[in-house]
Amino acid sequence: MNMYTLFIADDEKIVIEGLTTDVPWEAFGIAICGTASDGKSALAEINRLKPDLVLADIRMPGMTGLELIGKAKKSNPDLVFIMISGYSEFEYARRALELEAVDYLVKPMEAEDIVRSVRKAIEKLEKKRMERSLSSRLEKYENELAEKHVLHLLLGRRNADAEAKEVLTQPFAAAVLLMKDGFRSHEALMVHVREQLRHCYLFTVEASIVLVSLQPEELRSCLQRVLDLFPGSAGLSSIHHEARNLPVAYEEAKEALKIAVFGSLGLTEYEELGQYGLHKGTRMIREIEQFFLSGGSLKEMDGMMERTLDYARKHKLSPQKSKVLCFALIKHFLEHMEKEYELEDKMFGEGYLLYETVESLQTLDELERWMRATVREALEYLDNNRISFNEKLIHELKQYLHEHFSEPIVLEELGRHFYKSPAYLCSLFSKNAGKTIFEYITALRMDHAKKLLRSSNLKISEICEKAGYSNHKYFNQVFKKNTGKTPGQYRSEHVVKLHSE
Repeated sequence: MNMYTLFIADDEKIVIEGLTTDVPWEAFGIAICGTASDGKSALAEINRLKPDLVLADIRMPGMTGLELIGKAKKSNPDLVFIMISGYSEFEYARRALELEAVDYLVKPMEAEDIVRSVRKAIEKLEKKRMERSLSSRLEKYENELAEKHVLHLLLGRRNADAEAKEVLTQPFAAAVLLMKDGFRSHEALMVHVREQLRHCYLFTVEASIVLVSLQPEELRSCLQRVLDLFPGSAGLSSIHHEARNLPVAYEEAKEALKIAVFGSLGLTEYEELGQYGLHKGTRMIREIEQFFLSGGSLKEMDGMMERTLDYARKHKLSPQKSKVLCFALIKHFLEHMEKEYELEDKMFGEGYLLYETVESLQTLDELERWMRATVREALEYLDNNRISFNEKLIHELKQYLHEHFSEPIVLEELGRHFYKSPAYLCSLFSKNAGKTIFEYITALRMDHAKKLLRSSNLKISEICEKAGYSNHKYFNQVFKKNTGKTPGQYRSEHVVKLHSE
């Protein structure tokens, strides 16, 4: 037997006591949960206790029984009233019945009359519960059937669009969520979503949660709130208006989710990807190429990596495009190092092996860690071998100058010959040789001029040309500055010494 709760409201204490004790309530499956002697107190207690049945006097201080019915039913529409009164006025009875009271009893009441009214009230309650249960089961069945149609269409089942068309009668959008906690957070998340979205279908497909909402405008804000509570990523499709486009919406949401997961983003919308277009990424490729063509410093690589990663995140590039960008940056960097420092062996193997490594990375964070590790290893390798590289370069440069000092020397030509920037060559030479390239060339020219002055009968103008000077006057100035004597004085002194020996 179902148990029901009864609340009694009457301004006469003796009536309350009689109703409480004279009727065997438990035999009817009823428990008295409370009483009140005025209308206001009765309303407050009814709202608090939420009984199934109310036995109330029509006339009470503070609020009449009729007023009590109207106000109590606002918060509890299924509440069943039995009205009692000391008056047998038709108007009271008519009004009570209009307010859906089950019965109207006139004092003094016999126990049999009360029992009969209570049984009538219980029948009404049970009928309502049965109707509610039936309605709930029917609604559940309809919802499950609708979910089945939507899921079949979502997964591309044949002939599913006809059934789903009856369900997706409004504009809709799809979303796919992938939570960091995996299945542990799915149940709580789905409860949270259902509380916020009335018209929404939820499914678990493999490791992700799929939502199809007939409230597309509300779906976006719902997803943002969900991701604040449940860490993860989500992809949101554009809005669609025809049921047959549900598989398209699903693919859009999955594509957006890939970007979100790869870039460690929260919510990514498919419409954003469409706005950026397929051409995105080419500008960054050009910037990378220009960086190395203009002799970008290795010290600036950190900044270049930051710009590349920021570009990928800001433009929400696909995983493939992001990998191409990062691979291009590292490939140019390594080629720059191999060329700049004349490395005989490729530090990280062939390009295709490098790209295989890039292809195996799953997120932008992994790409960033790989890039930074590669640059760090390359720079460490360079630091460990820099001395031998520099020594070899300086040796070859000095040898070149010894062979060509009598020719016009132009820094730009030296740079092209040794595949280095003129500024780099000058800086490296000064640090290693202790003098500038031009000071070294001048010393070579002066040594050669002195040798010819001491050992030949060539004219000074001829010696000037053989030493690499086209201007006789300038040669005299440079020679005196370096020896303290003019070429003629130097020859005279050394000829005399030779004769005296």
